[in-house]
Amino acid sequence: MAERDDLTEQLLGLAERLYGLPLAEFTPARDALVKQHKGTDLAPRLKALRKPSTAAWVVDLLVRHETEQVEQVLQVGSALREAQASMSAEELRALTKQRRQLTAAVTTTARGLARRHGLKVTQAVADQVEATLTAAMVDADCAQAVRSGLLVTALTSTGVDAVDVAAAVALPDALGFEAAPAPAEPPAERPVLSVVPDPDADAKARRAAEEALAEAEGEVADADAAWEEAQAEVEQLEARALELQAEIDELKRRLADLENDADDVDDALEEAEEVRDEAQAVRDEARAARDDAAVCSVGESPARSPRSQLRQRSKLPLAVVARGRGSSVHDHLHRRRVRGRDVPERQSQGRDHPLLRRQQRGDAQRRRRWAGHRQSRPGARDAAGERG
Repeated sequence: MAERDDLTEQLLGLAERLYGLPLAEFTPARDALVKQHKGTDLAPRLKALRKPSTAAWVVDLLVRHETEQVEQVLQVGSALREAQASMSAEELRALTKQRRQLTAAVTTTARGLARRHGLKVTQAVADQVEATLTAAMVDADCAQAVRSGLLVTALTSTGVDAVDVAAAVALPDALGFEAAPAPAEPPAERPVLSVVPDPDADAKARRAAEEALAEAEGEVADADAAWEEAQAEVEQLEARALELQAEIDELKRRLADLENDADDVDDALEEAEEVRDEAQAVRDEARAARDDAAVCSVGESPARSPRSQLRQRSKLPLAVVARGRGSSVHDHLHRRRVRGRDVPERQSQGRDHPLLRRQQRGDAQRRRRWAGHRQSRPGARDAAGERG
């Protein structure tokens, strides 16, 4: 690098102080320098100094106030540029991840630094600061531009394509120049604190305790009222639950009674149907006897009437032959079956009642005799015709 002349050295010195000022003071200070050096060769060159962008000013501020961190970033970048030529793809990916972590951490530091100097950094500006630090790590020329502390625009670089860094600094001779660290800020004086006793401390404490007690008593009263209301509702619901359970028990009892009545009615119905079928058979026999009487009544004596013959053949009471309900045994069983009285007796006797079994055997015998009688009727009719 060529040696700088005195004019360039003087210009770099003025620019270093100028780009270290707060961003809002840059333009007034530059114009003051131009007036101060009016008529000299420095005046036009000072007037050509551009105001830095917000991101560039944050990087310049970082270089002056966090010089050690910036030096570390640049040294790591230089080492990585030399080593990445022999690295594998996997190692390069790990390297890129570490580089991003480092630049993100330094960017966070830069944002806090700018905030302390009265500038709030937006996320867009923070992204440009991080991109500039990344460019300084992957490109040597970008690293020189950053270290100069005279950036006027942010930088971007992939480490492959060339970057016009001369346009990103205040003047071309800034490349290779290193801004001096800013003087350490004196620690802020801490105020001297002294304890002054409060003459009303006891009264205030007692008043605060009384207020806390009153508030606590109010909360207790509210809690008691809420508990009493909830307890009343519980008692009301418990009483209602007992009422409903009693109704459920009563309904279950009634249901059991109805089921028993239904079983009794089913049994009585079955027995009544059997009695009805037997009565139907007796009625059919009586009607058949009546028909025979209509055919055979001519010339026969009243003593040999069909009704008397049917009574003698069946050996049943006349009321049973005529109606099917004349038997006192039949009436007794019928009333017990249909009305459902004396259920235990009906269940114990039922179909096994001796009189009922005797009646069933008699019915079977009569059916057999009556079948034989019907088979012999044609001969009887012929004999009656001859007598006529």
